[in-house]
Amino acid sequence: MKDEPWTGYSELTHPLDGQVGGAHYKEQKLQPVEACYQRYGWAGVKASMHLKIDKYLTRNKTDEGEDIDKAMHCMELLKYYWKRSIMDGTSSVD
Repeated sequence: MKDEPWTGYSELTHPLDGQVGGAHYKEQKLQPVEACYQRYGWAGVKASMHLKIDKYLTRNKTDEGEDIDKAMHCMELLKYYWKRSIMDGTSSVD
């Protein structure tokens, strides 16, 4: 689909279709990150994802690999919503 912001990644799944460490978000009708985008736009998602990435990369857990995977998933979501905001005409330079 030409207008889909998640193109060029045929070997990967759409970032909203996956979740690291469970399925509690992806099974919801409206995922929290999508609700954040609808309410607060790109700026809200950007702030939320940066906070989550910092959290996953700085907490002290025995399974650091899972936290790295979670941070990487947040980066995929960040890129998806950045592209989507450009396509929606709602992005801003900040």
